[in-house]
Amino acid sequence: MSSLPNPHAPTKESLDNGRKYFQINCEVCHGRAGKGDGTAVQYGMPAPSLLTDITKNRTDGYIYGMIRNGRGLMPTYDRIEDMDRWDVVNYIRALQGKIPGVVADTSPAELRGTAYGFFNLLGGIAMLAASVIAGGLWDIAGPRGTFLAGAGFAVIALAGLLALRGKITGKGAG
Repeated sequence: MSSLPNPHAPTKESLDNGRKYFQINCEVCHGRAGKGDGTAVQYGMPAPSLLTDITKNRTDGYIYGMIRNGRGLMPTYDRIEDMDRWDVVNYIRALQGKIPGVVADTSPAELRGTAYGFFNLLGGIAMLAASVIAGGLWDIAGPRGTFLAGAGFAVIALAGLLALRGKITGKGAG
């Protein structure tokens, strides 16, 4: 299969489709960006990085064949249709930086075009406020007072999270 040419050009549609299949089938082992750091690795399942020179130098047909037939611990993914498999190859090439002018979008679909950036903005503002308060406390109460206030805020936050967890899971008291 190494000599098979890739019949799919790396168009936006191909890369979007490849990303979808990659996230469904490959990400659990190879990780979101193809670094070999997926969730399954945390449980002892080894997965190679797709970003090494060895993998980058493999032919598209070789990668296609690995997806189709599997090898070693990697199962077969023949349930992915042929043309969709080529889209996954294109997406892997984008992750590797091998497609000129294309940067692979590894952000989850549910976060693209959402308020994710706004969340980070609010987090940054909260950190700024916390730093100003800590600086004021340091000037007024010294390092010991600042530490004790921080510990107190941490306990309050933990209690709030535990109460919220109980509400969400339905395991709260009462």
